[in-house]
Amino acid sequence: MNHTHSSTHRPGAVVAGAYLRTLRTAAGLTPQQAAARAHCSFPTIRQIETGRASADSGALARLADLYLPAGQAVEVIALASAPGGIRDSGSGWSDRLAALEHQAGTIILASSNIIPAPLRSPACEQVLRERGDAPPGSRALPLTHDKNVQAYLHEDAISSAGPPEAVREQAAHLLRLAATADIRIIPRGPGGVSEHLPLPAGHVYGQLWLRPTPIHTEEFLTYGVSYPHNTAINGLLDLCRHRAATRDESRDILRGLSAGTSAPLAAIR
Repeated sequence: MNHTHSSTHRPGAVVAGAYLRTLRTAAGLTPQQAAARAHCSFPTIRQIETGRASADSGALARLADLYLPAGQAVEVIALASAPGGIRDSGSGWSDRLAALEHQAGTIILASSNIIPAPLRSPACEQVLRERGDAPPGSRALPLTHDKNVQAYLHEDAISSAGPPEAVREQAAHLLRLAATADIRIIPRGPGGVSEHLPLPAGHVYGQLWLRPTPIHTEEFLTYGVSYPHNTAINGLLDLCRHRAATRDESRDILRGLSAGTSAPLAAIR
């Protein structure tokens, strides 16, 4: 994959466009119908929904007003016009990130001490909400999905999913997802991710591929998400790949956690 941003895309425009596309389909409108209501052309709708920097800003504002209350429309318009990397902490940030995840063909995630939202079990989601660490709504991927999903999770992320029964359920959920997703565990022990990788607590790093543009994300629990315009997250994901167990070893670790036990990686090997 080419880990560079197209010169015709900006993160904010891609986020806004993906969200507007989700809102259009939720409203049951075709692109042609949306174009008629926003008084613009079908190609303009395509430009806006794919995050083209050259898209008609007036038409984008009319679309936002068509789908959203005034306050949320202003947030989307501001995102679309942002020139570089952005931080989205407005009231609808989680819904906008969910739109990106839904439309991405490839999702790559990494975290040291929290399960990323698309991979959470219902019990883990409930624990986080009770702690005030998860916004309303669920972004969990269905067990049967059509995406290329890769995840690099420190073992501590699973053990922090809640009380023992929630940890077992989360591990079992990841094991089921691993039937189609490439889920790698970075085990505890000397040389573990917490010592060698810059993964702050409570952060989830991601790379979402909406062709032809990869969008990099840094999510902060209930506080919002950043979409950096640079590709520094690529290096972090590469380090995670290097430290993670193999796919088979990771499944063995998940089996142990789902059974309430956890063997060191050396014992698994």
